[in-house]
Amino acid sequence: FIPVELTWSGYNYGAAHPNEYTFDFNWSVDRGRALNPADVFRRDTNWQTILAEAAWRQLASGRHAQYLYPASEARRALPGAVASVSNWTPDSAGLTITFPEYSVAARYVGMLTARFTWSNLKPLLSPDFDPALLPQPQ
Repeated sequence: FIPVELTWSGYNYGAAHPNEYTFDFNWSVDRGRALNPADVFRRDTNWQTILAEAAWRQLASGRHAQYLYPASEARRALPGAVASVSNWTPDSAGLTITFPEYSVAARYVGMLTARFTWSNLKPLLSPDFDPALLPQPQ
């Protein structure tokens, strides 16, 4: 398994702030292709909804909770963000999901994250998924 995190930052002339983007690319060596959600999660679960709700609880109780967009707006962005593998940083201990700028909070707050341990996600995991094959947390 090869995880790669690509980050781009640019400051356009006259802009009020720079633009920053992070893209995680997770290559499954044994499959010879990029990781996809079906490699990690069982198809017969509603893992996106469960992760989105758990992420919301983390965000709403976290240190940046006061800066989140109103719940009705921020919660609409969560299912798409948790389902996008490009927002995932998996390691042998768990899965971190990074929410893109402006998805759940204003840009100045940064890209917020939610962290899940594999033991907490166990009921949702594909039987073929082995977290031990992932890199150690950094």
